[in-house]
Amino acid sequence: MASGLEDGTVKLWDAATGSARGMLEGHWSEVSAVAFSPDGQLVALGLEDSTIRLWDMVTRSMRGTLKSYSGVVNAVAFSPDSQLMTSESEFGLFMLWDAATGSQRHTLGA
Repeated sequence: MASGLEDGTVKLWDAATGSARGMLEGHWSEVSAVAFSPDGQLVALGLEDSTIRLWDMVTRSMRGTLKSYSGVVNAVAFSPDSQLMTSESEFGLFMLWDAATGSQRHTLGA
């Protein structure tokens, strides 16, 4: 599990024991959304500064920053095969991303 904090850090937890397992740091904005890919390889962090950070959970290194739209990223989610990711902004816009490359595929909404 993971919890995003106002100071821009993400705390990682062991769901079975409830003990802390580490931190993801280096974000300059509050973490507003967190999602793990179904294969456990990636974690996506939605931030209040309109960006999404992708982290590699094997190496615990940041893979990249995706610029979404203006406003807070309220939600992030992965497709069941971990190949696609979607994000949603406070203004009701949805973006579909290629999780491997970080390229934007579609924008839906207002």
